[in-house]
Amino acid sequence: DMNADFTRNTTHARVVKDTVEDLNLLFTWETYQIDFTCTTERDGNTFTSVLDHIFISEQLASSVLDAAVIHHPENSSDHEPVYCIMNSITLSPSSIQEAAYQS
Repeated sequence: DMNADFTRNTTHARVVKDTVEDLNLLFTWETYQIDFTCTTERDGNTFTSVLDHIFISEQLASSVLDAAVIHHPENSSDHEPVYCIMNSITLSPSSIQEAAYQS
């Protein structure tokens, strides 16, 4: 889970996006569409945005069963909880090491 607003042209958003691309990670929200993860009130207006993201490796993409945001009225945070459900996987130490060298 990482926070960035990719609709903005900021250094933070560019660094996060470049890092995600350099690590060959996938944007979960491209497959599992969501509406918003953050709500802000300003001058009597409510604004929503997607700030919270889940990224996964291509090797684990087929293990993802679901990913979404939870909108709950009792949540007092301006950020909504996000989740990713995956099949149980077992990685051997050698496969973890191999994946690290491929990055």
